[in-house]
Amino acid sequence: MTRWNLDTIPWDKFDRSRVHPQLLAFARGACLVEFNADTYTDYLCRVFGNDAGFQSQIRTWGEEEKRHGSALRKWVELADPGFDFNHSLSVFRAAYQQLPEDGGDSVRGSMARELVARCMVESGTTSYYSALKDAAEEPVFKEICRLIALDEIRHFNLFRKTLDKKYGPKEKLGFLSRFRVVVGRILETSDEELSFAYRAGNFPDEPIEQDRSREYSDDFMKRVSRLYKPEHYRIIVALTIKVLGIYSSQRLRKLLSHIAHRFLCYRYQATNSLSLL
Repeated sequence: MTRWNLDTIPWDKFDRSRVHPQLLAFARGACLVEFNADTYTDYLCRVFGNDAGFQSQIRTWGEEEKRHGSALRKWVELADPGFDFNHSLSVFRAAYQQLPEDGGDSVRGSMARELVARCMVESGTTSYYSALKDAAEEPVFKEICRLIALDEIRHFNLFRKTLDKKYGPKEKLGFLSRFRVVVGRILETSDEELSFAYRAGNFPDEPIEQDRSREYSDDFMKRVSRLYKPEHYRIIVALTIKVLGIYSSQRLRKLLSHIAHRFLCYRYQATNSLSLL
């Protein structure tokens, strides 16, 4: 079911004077990642090749992800008419090739573990677009980020329910197994995909060097961490706890969110202000 499309976005309210350069830089990279959803759609359909019903849901998920990319692309082109989306996308795809192009095995080791990892991705994107929305002053970008964040929480629920009702019980995936995947995925939050997309979107004529991936990642994370406030970490903590299948009090979630916030502020020397590109 389509809940929104490009025609429902109030493009006539676009206000170039309220576009923040750093948020525009994030949007350039984000539209590439979202538009690249076909790669993940095909991969997930191979992993769940014997589940026609879930494959259909995956295809719908992929269409919605690409719609995110199209909306962000259109906004970026309003804010920056010189943005060459096709060139940046080709640079990004050439630099970032992580998923296998054939075969039906999950890179996580099993279908249940794959779903745990997908849940973590969706929790991260939910908090990311929520942070972008809260930081934005330009009304159209704020609305796009709001709509995407709502989609991402639905996507999280899709993967989590499929995990909890079907593949988790089938594989008897317990807390420790889920915890290992969660920790592994958290350690990948500064992986090459986001940072390479940021480079390709903002510096498309500079070669992306694989041996500088850590440098790119640190630069991207340092910029992104300035967006986040405690409430955005609470989103990640609350959703992660659901993936782990454990109960937690509001006090514990608040404490864990505070710890995550302080750690990233320390790790990337983040402040509450946005730096310019």
